[in-house]
Amino acid sequence: MSLLLIANPGSASRKYALVDDKLKEVAALHIEQSGSELIATLRTGGDTRQVPLGFTDISQSAAHLYGIFNREHLLESPSDVRAIGLRIVAPSNYFL
Repeated sequence: MSLLLIANPGSASRKYALVDDKLKEVAALHIEQSGSELIATLRTGGDTRQVPLGFTDISQSAAHLYGIFNREHLLESPSDVRAIGLRIVAPSNYFL
């Protein structure tokens, strides 16, 4: 599968989306700080749920993306991502 990874590295949260070659969202991941812990919310299709993280520093989010998406059966290999887009400003929940 050929996917695009869209990243929005905000100051207080991180947002990531996997989209297919027709720009249809496959998954969206939102990581945010809540007190002393990180909360990760994954949306796939009509399902939205919290997923566990194996780290506690939000600045390490990008380094753990492949592991999260692989564990959730969304990426088999890093080479499934053919391009990465970076979004700097996100005025709403939909940032693509």
